[in-house]
Amino acid sequence: MADRPSHAHGAPRLAGDASAAREADVLATREGIFETLLVADGVARDAGAHVDRLLASAGGLGLGLRESRAQLLDAVRAAAGDVPTPWGRLRITAFEYGGATEVLVTAAPYVPPSPTAYAGGVGVTLARNWRVRRADESRRRKSLAWRRQGETLLKAVPGSYDVILLNDSGRLAEGARSNVVVRRDGIAMTPPLSEGCLPGTVRGRLLESGAVCEGALDVSEVLSGAEVVLTNSLVGVIPVARIDDLRCEVVNLAGELRAAWEAAQR
Repeated sequence: MADRPSHAHGAPRLAGDASAAREADVLATREGIFETLLVADGVARDAGAHVDRLLASAGGLGLGLRESRAQLLDAVRAAAGDVPTPWGRLRITAFEYGGATEVLVTAAPYVPPSPTAYAGGVGVTLARNWRVRRADESRRRKSLAWRRQGETLLKAVPGSYDVILLNDSGRLAEGARSNVVVRRDGIAMTPPLSEGCLPGTVRGRLLESGAVCEGALDVSEVLSGAEVVLTNSLVGVIPVARIDDLRCEVVNLAGELRAAWEAAQR
């Protein structure tokens, strides 16, 4: 497909071959929503869950997508099949353009975290001077504004894999690009949506499977040295080795949840 917007005869435009420059402009300047998927050997992981969340977000924002669920899934499968490497990053972006809602579906090679990171954990930073408002309904959607905000936080701490965010009550909300799970009294807990976190697809699968439960988490519990893991669609489940200068246990929580996530997608 051509990179120029085309709405001839009202036909939907699913741009699997949109240029990187076109996508970069959309991500940096426009308002809309997006989904990021992992591609493994030409297959987009959990595509149905991501498309469903995109459609729900579009409905909540009043974005009139002309594409059906089936059309979006077809575009995702086509783009995923074009990734030339074993691993890829696929993005669906929906945004307003010229009085209509345009959809871009792009895919690119992706390098996942190293085996060392999956085994030993990653370092993260606690955002101490920034708070998530629990009443902010925009936190429920993967908006482009949400993405830019997260990128700004991450750029401020280049040595950290993620930034852990608290809400306006001082409790755990989420990471700038992930959901957070903490082992508390032997139970894997993640904040409920009412605490200001995004309804991540991996988080959703883990809750459905019963491997994770919802529960409010005080910052003291996050900083207690207990097991902490991050979840998102690209990395799946990865352990946290330290928060700032505080060490976290890295035992078997990440492995348990990774297995539950894999099983939930079969």
